Amino acid sequence: MKTIRRTFRRLTVGVVLAFSLISNVYAQIGTTPAQFADVQPVLLDSVPVIGTFWSLQKFGEQPPFPFLPFDVPVYSLGDGVFVFDDRTVDYVALHQEAEAMRLLEAAALGMNLDEMDALESGGAAAAYSYSTNDLWLEITGMSGDTASFVIHPPWTVTSNIYDLYFVTNLEISQPQTWTRILRAEYGQTNLVVTNLPPAQGFFRLGPTNWAIRPGFTNNILDRNDDYYTDLVPIGFSINFFGSNQTNLYVNNNGNVTFDAPQGAYVTAPLAELGIKIIAPFWADVDTRNTDSDVVRYGTNTVDGHIAFGVDWLDVGYYPWQADKLLSCQLVIIERSDIAAGDFDMEFNYDKVEWDWGSASQGTFARAGHSDGTTNSSNSYELPGSGAEGVFFDSNPQINPATGLIYHSLNSLVSGRYLFFFRNGEPLPPLP
Repeated sequence: MKTIRRTFRRLTVGVVLAFSLISNVYAQIGTTPAQFADVQPVLLDSVPVIGTFWSLQKFGEQPPFPFLPFDVPVYSLGDGVFVFDDRTVDYVALHQEAEAMRLLEAAALGMNLDEMDALESGGAAAAYSYSTNDLWLEITGMSGDTASFVIHPPWTVTSNIYDLYFVTNLEISQPQTWTRILRAEYGQTNLVVTNLPPAQGFFRLGPTNWAIRPGFTNNILDRNDDYYTDLVPIGFSINFFGSNQTNLYVNNNGNVTFDAPQGAYVTAPLAELGIKIIAPFWADVDTRNTDSDVVRYGTNTVDGHIAFGVDWLDVGYYPWQADKLLSCQLVIIERSDIAAGDFDMEFNYDKVEWDWGSASQGTFARAGHSDGTTNSSNSYELPGSGAEGVFFDSNPQINPATGLIYHSLNSLVSGRYLFFFRNGEPLPPLP
């Protein structure tokens, strides 16, 4: 049997609240501040200049600070952690008011805003208002277990794609595990989330680059565990470490092979396998649960070049599990315009929420390629390969970030790892 401060001066809770961190946004949702057990309002005079909030302690940025002075209720969570209730605050009006004041101050000094910001040590005073390049999340309504949100993106990035994450744990002493609950469509700014749990909830909004390429869905591998396709044509010839390949096997467990199919679910260093393998995410994929998608593959074009791709998108893990999902993709791009057999190869990642199945517990996902020999110089694995949890989305976009969706190789697209094979050999990474 197979057996995821700098200090803040302002935070918000309630129906309208939001703040930006780097390129992430956190929002807290609730019906009344009374949802905080043992939380009492405190006098403004007793609020320290410096305070901390639990979700900011692991970050090194200051959130937007809409206005001074504080004129909203302040609640203490203890240990220097404070929450500000501003459900009646109109952030847009505050921003416009603050910007008007800044213009008046600059005009009084005979300067423009940039010159005044430079005078004020890089514009530190501008932190007291939202700017057009702040990303923030507004909660516009709640009814039962349903919440409505508006994404306020930077004016320079009006058509991005955003992911909404959720956590209910208010504990400030432990790392939080964020769960992605919704992905916005391209350019979408209005979101509705249903089936919210009854407990206090926190939301995190993050911009994301869509690394997965569309169109490689001509064929499917039926729902299965540890199975594979028959030999399928790539559609062109590639020189893979001196061996010309025109066909391959698509294996359910996150890889393709050339000489024989591969059903193994217990991973090992690729250099030790003795098989020619390309593995964007070799782990124990199980697509039998209907909440999991199936593995898909086929041909398309990338930048005018014919390409073969395999999608492991929204797939589950053994046994029959789909509460956590994996979305990754392999794309092999024909580049005979450079030389016969040359190709580019992409590992694309959009969601990594698991890295082992119960039958392979203790051996974790591996990502890379190998020429089929035990010569380690002809094998490569992404940093973190074979280590527990390193690839997860829950390792956020901070330093050090290890989640695959936050990094790239030879690419400006987060989650895309690009390899250039020339004359049968992968080129060194671009500087």
